[in-house]
Amino acid sequence: MLTWFLNTFPQTIPGLLDETLKQLVTKEPYIDTSYRVYDLERVNDITALSSEIAYPLDGNVYLDTVDSLLAVIKSNAQNGRHHTAPLALRFVAPSQALLSMFYNRRTCMVEFPLPVGTQHLEGMLDAYEMDAQRFQGRPHWGQWHRMPLTPGWAAGAYPRLDDWIRAYRQCNFNGVFDSPFTDHMGFRSAPTPGTPLVSTDRARVEELAALAEAVLPHPLVIPKEEIGQRAVLLIQRMHAPLASQLEQAVDFVQWGLPLLVPAFPPFSTLSLAQRQLAVSRCFHHKGLLRDLARAIKLLTAFPYYTDERVRATLGYVEFEHRPRATGLDLTPLTYPTPGSDSHAES
Repeated sequence: MLTWFLNTFPQTIPGLLDETLKQLVTKEPYIDTSYRVYDLERVNDITALSSEIAYPLDGNVYLDTVDSLLAVIKSNAQNGRHHTAPLALRFVAPSQALLSMFYNRRTCMVEFPLPVGTQHLEGMLDAYEMDAQRFQGRPHWGQWHRMPLTPGWAAGAYPRLDDWIRAYRQCNFNGVFDSPFTDHMGFRSAPTPGTPLVSTDRARVEELAALAEAVLPHPLVIPKEEIGQRAVLLIQRMHAPLASQLEQAVDFVQWGLPLLVPAFPPFSTLSLAQRQLAVSRCFHHKGLLRDLARAIKLLTAFPYYTDERVRATLGYVEFEHRPRATGLDLTPLTYPTPGSDSHAES
């Protein structure tokens, strides 16, 4: 009903928006928990499509941005495309996350939520995003966007994209984070030639299999030996200081963790009940063993829950099987491995 009214009588939109915003004005500052401050009551139930773009705060770029956006909205209205909702601005401190919209700069986020059914909805959001390119805008990864899908855009918007892709490919050796979107962005990498798909370190596999059996809920969906195999490959393909720290953690589990029972090491030869007791005491320790507990969880939960068979038992539906994947352009882009010869030449 709302969208029908706004589409049929667009001349009423400015007055309605003004009256709506006046209702938000308070005589005194309103301070409360966030979910109460941002509770818009009936507005929360409106189905909407939204785009949000991050603009630099320094140099008052965001003020020029808002002026430009208002000009685009006015131009759209003159051509029969009417914006049906208020803009929303919020201010965010810099982030060190390499692919954050707020990376390395103070940011003003400008959001454009439009009720589904608004005429020319997608065209208007596209126009706002095109305008954003003039002001170093970075679209929100989780909302409506097309700009990041443009070849070369991400490398220009995120100065350390190479570092992020390198970490992504090192940690994503089993493809659990791959999707049609990451394919289109060119983030997926093929296995490095000569990299074994099965570890030859049988002793280490058995040690990690015994650890997984003691940590994970039973019954296991996949064999413990396979979990150990995946954990070993995780360490082997992680070209970072964390890999050696994880190796040290496994050694400590083997020769130090049994002392918490107490029992004689190695850990992998203990009964299942003894191993579970040792792990439980490690997890509940509030001292130096906390870092070891984190390493144990990484070496067991990650190899286990990243297997698609395990995910399926939890109700997870792979993206390509979801309704929203229907009709999407899933054509992969290419982005060479950072530091490779092909990357250097480009």
